[in-house]
Amino acid sequence: MCMDKDYQMIDHSIKINKEELPKLLQNIIKDLEKYDKEGNMEMYDGLYAICTDLLDDDVADILKVSEGRWQIEDCFRTMKTDFEARPVYLTRKDRIKAHFLTCFLALLHFRLLNRSLKGTYTTSQLLHTLKDIKFADVEEQGFMPVYERHEITDDLHEACKFRTDYQFITKRNMKGIQKKSKRR
Repeated sequence: MCMDKDYQMIDHSIKINKEELPKLLQNIIKDLEKYDKEGNMEMYDGLYAICTDLLDDDVADILKVSEGRWQIEDCFRTMKTDFEARPVYLTRKDRIKAHFLTCFLALLHFRLLNRSLKGTYTTSQLLHTLKDIKFADVEEQGFMPVYERHEITDDLHEACKFRTDYQFITKRNMKGIQKKSKRR
């Protein structure tokens, strides 16, 4: 199916069998290379082609499924790289399940935090900032922030409804912050 920039269907889908697919794809690639050499590729700017077996479904439903795929792939990429879900050096089935449950819960918490920030920041920006937020433990008195304040840290404080960036935090206050975060 082909769609224009406004996701309106231009050309209805064609049915092909699996044996014809490689030949069809080769012909499409040849045509695109030909158009590219002739400088006619601009005529395809803004067009989207989606290959699907959902021939009887509504275009909006097909687009929703297509959009959701990149989000799922992004979640798995984040779990594998940033949350280091793999490799797993465990052998007992219950511990492997616990490991992945922890990773999924961390991802869920992270996605909810990102949603509360209205998706303003990329995954890498947010993770980098969260990893850089550090405190110095001051001789049984409390904690002093030792991170640089930026717009993203201010937004995080707004979303979490507590501030840690410009004040000395007593041990008692830190325990209160921890309790508050566990209740959410």
